[in-house]
Amino acid sequence: MTPVLVMNAEHDELVPPSNGVYPHNRLPDSRLASFDSGHFPWEQAAAAYGATVAQWRCGGHPTPASGWLYPRTPRGS
Repeated sequence: MTPVLVMNAEHDELVPPSNGVYPHNRLPDSRLASFDSGHFPWEQAAAAYGATVAQWRCGGHPTPASGWLYPRTPRGS
């Protein structure tokens, strides 16, 4: 399976965080990174966003235990 990084923002005024959780729960090899920002995490949480993308791009597909990724929610939750 191809790993997928799903990113969302906790305080997004336009796209609710559940829009990131939904595909994360349905893609078998996905990781969800959630940022403490509004709609523009690359500006409002630039350091965290940049570190997340860099780590993912370099093959560092971390586990939820690393702290910045959410574990998968069982379907129906």
